[in-house]
Amino acid sequence: MRMISPTETAVLTRLLCIDFAGVDELRVQARHITGVEPTCRCGCPSITPAVDREQAPPATGMETTQPVELAEVERADGVPRTVLLFVRDGYLAYIECVYYDQSRNEWPEPSNCLTMSRDGMGNVVAARLPAGAVVRPHTTGDAWVKIDAAPDGAWGLTTFSGYRETYDHDGNLLDRHFTK
Repeated sequence: MRMISPTETAVLTRLLCIDFAGVDELRVQARHITGVEPTCRCGCPSITPAVDREQAPPATGMETTQPVELAEVERADGVPRTVLLFVRDGYLAYIECVYYDQSRNEWPEPSNCLTMSRDGMGNVVAARLPAGAVVRPHTTGDAWVKIDAAPDGAWGLTTFSGYRETYDHDGNLLDRHFTK
């Protein structure tokens, strides 16, 4: 067990920068991490945080044990990484850095990541763009099933109902058209 590093704190802060059920309690828990345990043998920096449960209440109302993730926009020296946050019994349980190429003990730069919150079905229901804007599907109750970077810093998001929505880096809806 060791103290959480400034980089790990920045990654966790970015994971918790978007609203979803239980996030307020998870933010309190993040302030009461007493240490972390590196827990992966593949060479990635994944950690298990220890939370002082007497100082921080459990999160409630969560629809999933994996409510939020980061998607790295680009990576000069390899395939972009993903960071997943897992919650168990209402507490921060595991922060996993997923490499899709050769694993290294290195986290992505949080400011170069898209933050996505998911519903209980695993669909993306909100995204915080790297520039800070938060976007949600144009139609209430819809969800995104595919997200990718578009030209000129824009983002292309495809909804479950079949619409392709394109947002600029400031979160302005540029285009929405039916694709199915």
